[in-house]
Amino acid sequence: MMHLFRQFTTLAETCNYRKASELLNISQPALTKNIKKIENEFGCQLFERSNRGCSLTSSGRIFLKYINRFNSDMKLLRNELEKDMATKKTITMAFGNMWLVLYASKIILKIEEELNDNIIITARRGSSWNVIHDILSGDCDIFLGNILNNSDPRLVFKPLMQTHHCIFAKRDHPLFNIRDSKITLDDFAKYKWLILGSSDSLKGNIIPNMLKQIISNNEICGMDSLFVILEILQNSDALILMPWQVGQQLIKYDIVQVDNHSIQFPEYTTGIIFREEMLDKSGFSEIINIISNFFISPDSIKF
Repeated sequence: MMHLFRQFTTLAETCNYRKASELLNISQPALTKNIKKIENEFGCQLFERSNRGCSLTSSGRIFLKYINRFNSDMKLLRNELEKDMATKKTITMAFGNMWLVLYASKIILKIEEELNDNIIITARRGSSWNVIHDILSGDCDIFLGNILNNSDPRLVFKPLMQTHHCIFAKRDHPLFNIRDSKITLDDFAKYKWLILGSSDSLKGNIIPNMLKQIISNNEICGMDSLFVILEILQNSDALILMPWQVGQQLIKYDIVQVDNHSIQFPEYTTGIIFREEMLDKSGFSEIINIISNFFISPDSIKF
């Protein structure tokens, strides 16, 4: 309706359909049609046409008075909203796969609760290898995920917890029938593999290279939705490699750890990465403390 009001005020100022349509960059028939829409909506005639152009009727003059008030109020509204937005902090957060699945929603809600909604959070998924570049360029403020061995002096690394990868499958998977000997890489190569997130999850040194090759050759697809992963695992013989903490949430759905094998998955550190200069910004240290304190109490991360 606001675009119609703008067309009305332009016509009221020019008193000429041709001039008004040129200023509005619309056709004259379209302007005539839209003025008629307003007249039908309010049940009155707003303009009288003549050979010299058009003029406001008495109803049109009343309408213009209130439209001008409306435009003034809208300007005040925009100014108030701009002032309100200026008081809010805007933070861009990226989450690694485990963080996105298990903790992202709880952390975002906790930050908003502690800061009394005085913050705007933009959240997205990412891997350490990709997000660190965004952190350094200023396109991302905080990353919660795998802490790499990166000695860049511009970055601050705040470890929060240790994790490691494990292999998971449905409880009645054929691999669980192998009891007399260890499950081998050849056994793993018989089945399709899911990836939580993307193939970036296979980078780094937390997964043995031979297993990476098997997963890459037999990958079904990478995905972010744990619900989709859960349904595929429950209804096929697919396997998945994911952080231990994520897998523990699936036990109640009969998805369990495959542990009768000799593959060793080293522990690695996850936590917070951000630019050191961000600590000088108002409220940023408070956000980092909120995230850090979130992991002090075990109850805060129970599901």
